[in-house]
Amino acid sequence: MLRHKKTAAFLMSLLICAAAIAPSAAFAETTEAATAAQTETAGEAQTEASDEETTDAADDGKIVSGDFTYSLNSDDTANIELYSGSEVNVTVPETIDGHTVTDIAKDAFIGTEVETIEIPACIEYIAGENPFLDSAMLREINVAEGNENYSSQDGILYNKDKTTLLYYPMGKRETSFTIPEGVTSLGIAAFYDTTLQELTFPSTLTEISRHAVSYNERLTKLDMSKTAVSVISDMAFTSCTALFEFIFPEGIKEIGAASFAGCGALKEIDIPETVTFIGQNAFAATGLTRVYIPPSVIDIGYCAFGYDEELKPDDSFVIIGEYGSAAQSYATDSDAEYEYANNFIFRSPDEADAEEAYIDMNVQDYGDFQYGTLDGKICITAYTGTDSVVEIPSEIDGKPVEIIYGGAFFQCPATEIIVPSSVKTLNEISFYMCQSLQKITLPDGLETIKNQAFNDCTALKSIEIPGTVKSIGEEIFFGCTSLEEITVSSAEGGEYCAENGVLYNKDKSVIMAYPAAKKDKKYKAPSTAKEITISAFCDNIYLEEADLSSVEIIGNYCFESCSKLNYVKFSKDLTQIGTTAFYNCTELKSVHLYDKLTKIGDCALGFYYGVDPESETGGYTDLPVEGFRIYAEPETYASTYAESKGFELKSGTFEMFGKNVEKGFIYTLSAIAGVIVLAVIGIFTGKSIKKKKAAKEENTENTSIVENDGGKENNDEAE
Repeated sequence: MLRHKKTAAFLMSLLICAAAIAPSAAFAETTEAATAAQTETAGEAQTEASDEETTDAADDGKIVSGDFTYSLNSDDTANIELYSGSEVNVTVPETIDGHTVTDIAKDAFIGTEVETIEIPACIEYIAGENPFLDSAMLREINVAEGNENYSSQDGILYNKDKTTLLYYPMGKRETSFTIPEGVTSLGIAAFYDTTLQELTFPSTLTEISRHAVSYNERLTKLDMSKTAVSVISDMAFTSCTALFEFIFPEGIKEIGAASFAGCGALKEIDIPETVTFIGQNAFAATGLTRVYIPPSVIDIGYCAFGYDEELKPDDSFVIIGEYGSAAQSYATDSDAEYEYANNFIFRSPDEADAEEAYIDMNVQDYGDFQYGTLDGKICITAYTGTDSVVEIPSEIDGKPVEIIYGGAFFQCPATEIIVPSSVKTLNEISFYMCQSLQKITLPDGLETIKNQAFNDCTALKSIEIPGTVKSIGEEIFFGCTSLEEITVSSAEGGEYCAENGVLYNKDKSVIMAYPAAKKDKKYKAPSTAKEITISAFCDNIYLEEADLSSVEIIGNYCFESCSKLNYVKFSKDLTQIGTTAFYNCTELKSVHLYDKLTKIGDCALGFYYGVDPESETGGYTDLPVEGFRIYAEPETYASTYAESKGFELKSGTFEMFGKNVEKGFIYTLSAIAGVIVLAVIGIFTGKSIKKKKAAKEENTENTSIVENDGGKENNDEAE
């Protein structure tokens, strides 16, 4: 995106929202310049006031009376707009020119040299945008006891019941302060530019306003873990230049715009798993060189991480997060229209840990191999040879080789690799882009295969996973375009199994990987299957139909680029469909979804990657599949997705034999079928009655004959 336009707009918004309280959000601009400008303005006002011996009304409705400029409220009370006198101890008047003074406006004492201010009992309103900002000599604000709205303690301004701390004077010379228990909120710029080196927050605190603790150049540590604050407001800790440790509240959800911008000493930060939003410039111009962003974060603003004082990106900045998360998206976030583009290094947590560990491994040569020691275990870190068949040593320096390090065989030219029985772990991307690899022997005894271990091994057609494996990471066969079959050995102790070439966990509740070159046109998930992991079916070009009638969770990218897939039977218990799960499935023209579905990721259904017909440059972008239709009931998550993406929505249907049938049509068929059934029953009943009648008549006739014969015999006997 146009970074300079976005940045300018953002900085302007910061200046606008901060205009009443002076601090600028542009990191290169100093507060001294702003203070000087305000002092000059105040001086001019003071000169003008001294030249006037009588009260004058200005064109803007403000009235100058002695050292004060005021305006009138609708009820004829006075609002103090500006103090322009030279007194260092100032009492706000109870009345001015016969008007009761009830208000103190936002600019009233900004940039003055006042040392103490007395607030009378008649004051009902003090502007929330801190009227005392940049009064560097102000050390004490006192409120008369009879005031019904405000109070003071030790020269600090509070609301009446002391639940809000409004202003801690800049001129106070204490180096530490504990905010009293009972305070629930901090006002705008409440602790702006103080001499404090330590600040303790109460457990009762729930709200911290913008600029609340900004420009405190002596604060080094801040701990908010015991507070109940859920939102760190915009610019709350901006330019606390000595701050090197900050502990977030346990339930924090949002970190506002520029909230830590300019905190140059802040080199580490632990973002809690509860955070969902991080605003623009939140950590710009800090000392951070890398950051872990938890998967709970779903929205990250422009320039939030990796930007300096001039908002220029540092391409060496490392973003650590889960694959498919907002963290990964931010690492390469871009917008051609605004010339905005991030190019940060992205690592998963495991990858990041591995990189740090590599530095401490003391890597050495061993023939065509390089190795080091990781957690006391021998680890193969690289292969530099060119042999077509590579047998990894089982022992080096008298110790067993137990780990294959991430990327150790990157682009290895071998056609066959033999892994010894000593090896227990294959780290991330261990055999990445071994494009000549046709056969790899994995030993029974292997326990762990981490993320993307065999990525882009394009010549590999089959692989046997040892039955001893207890942990398998994500996308281990991504890009293995020739892979036709995955099997699991008969060895015991592991957590995985395979059936018909497909990899599952032990109880088949999770579908792990479906080979990209498996030629079956139809797939039916086991009745036990509840989840499909990330990219499991990705890039299979043969699969046409998938019966997922038991699956409740479909992960990110699951069926991406399954170009022939034209029918999917979804479960009525399906709750989630991940990001781009069916992206580039251009033959899939419709889906039937149910009301338990509560999450559909971006471009999960109905989109493909193609040339934008409206683009002047012919650029590629996400495009909707022509004629894509969603069958779902109104007011469901599925119907909302359809409407938001502009897809046709059909309701009042149900799925029968793979077809979506309108319920009304079925009701009609049912009625007709009912009539037919009744008619058939009538026919058979009629026939039955006739048969029974005929049988009865025949039976009656036979009975009469028998009775007559019997009578005759009886009579003969009597005779």
